[in-house]
Amino acid sequence: MVTYSSLKIAFVILILGLVSCNKLDRENVFFYEIEKTHTPNFYPRFKQYNQLSNTDFERNSVLCSIIGDYKKALSQAAKGSTGNAEIQSFYYDERDGSDQLFENLDSLQQVRIINKYEKDLRNTFDVNRKKYLKAKIRKLKSKNVKQLFDDYQLINARELIVENSQYFNYVLINEAHNCSQHRAFTLSLLKPLYEMGYRYLALETLSHQDSTLNTRGYPIEQSGYYSNDPVFGNMIREALKIGYKLIPYEMNSDLYNRTTKINQPNSFRDSIQALNIYNQTFKKDSMNKVLIHAGYGHISEFDDESSPSMAYQLKTLLKQDVLSIDQTIMTEQANKGKEDEFYIYATENYKFDEPVIFYDENKDCLKNEVYIDVVDLQIFHPRTNYINERAHWLLKARSEVVKVSFPNTFDDYERHLFQIKKKNEDLQAIASDQFIYQKGKDAILEKGNYYIYIINNNGDLVAKSELSVG
Repeated sequence: MVTYSSLKIAFVILILGLVSCNKLDRENVFFYEIEKTHTPNFYPRFKQYNQLSNTDFERNSVLCSIIGDYKKALSQAAKGSTGNAEIQSFYYDERDGSDQLFENLDSLQQVRIINKYEKDLRNTFDVNRKKYLKAKIRKLKSKNVKQLFDDYQLINARELIVENSQYFNYVLINEAHNCSQHRAFTLSLLKPLYEMGYRYLALETLSHQDSTLNTRGYPIEQSGYYSNDPVFGNMIREALKIGYKLIPYEMNSDLYNRTTKINQPNSFRDSIQALNIYNQTFKKDSMNKVLIHAGYGHISEFDDESSPSMAYQLKTLLKQDVLSIDQTIMTEQANKGKEDEFYIYATENYKFDEPVIFYDENKDCLKNEVYIDVVDLQIFHPRTNYINERAHWLLKARSEVVKVSFPNTFDDYERHLFQIKKKNEDLQAIASDQFIYQKGKDAILEKGNYYIYIINNNGDLVAKSELSVG
């Protein structure tokens, strides 16, 4: 029951909210009073976040992205991998007993280094090593970085992808599993690609067990692991609202566990993925187009006979080309030393706050040398600009969202996790927004009515409130 006193408190909070929410223009924001409560183990993942492993940095990084701590996601990823060190070291490891960069060596020294790699290429039988060496030799024989960039112009990535999508029936885009920014960009592609005839969205993370997702209209915790990230969850919501049919295509867990035990190669997993996509789309409906959001190298079109990727095997089944797009290389890292040389140069010499692609007059895309024969397009993501501690790309992905500032009545709950869920969705639904609260931090939401769940470091629910944006 809503009492007179609670309405009065809510009204006061409304006034405070409107005063502090001048970023909302004409939007109305209504906060209800905060109700203290206690539900143990309400969200165990936040307890896991506060007790991160000292060894499994990759898993830590994914968990941090789910929580909404993107800075820590990057720092944990940096601890657990070498990034693209081998790839990006072209200008740093090609030395001849001196500290000079390759481009500053005299011609005799440069020839000697190139000859070394050409000899290695002739003597190796490893397919991946051959691919790497070919790209390395091509890069060493090419111009320096500045001259390479001078041949290209910067183009909005979304517009270029949509334009190119008309010539294909399948668009494949990847993500790093710890990077919500990549999911936000795919989300931004949904509407324009739907207008180009794309009707299926195939997602690597989706579980076959969630059979009601397409009719329910929103993801729950059991829909998939990576989709527990609110950015991924909003991608799913948006796709279903627009009219996409979602396709799970990962091999089911029982088959995955059985094949892992007998050491089946990754190519077996990729073959199952490709077959699942084919059977649920082209085999049943060859008219409508398909957008595939996958992880890392599954979108590689490279003809690797020893371990063919999902994309390569899908092309074989379809008997047609696909449009493949990499997001994982030209993106920021916590440690600049692990970033690609092209990415460092681009972010230091060009101004862009949205994803871009470098394109030349021959419609050729500038790519990391190893990816020249692997993908069609390579996206350069801007470095994240944090506004009130929220990543700028959260607002770029959806035009209809607004920033909501919290009144000071919430300041007692700094360092708590705020989960904001739609009132018309199940309690198990993935939050529409989720972050560790601190004074001045905004929520980023669509118009609607929400519950705010406030969770302590042990994962216990300690308070809740309600919020209307409209």
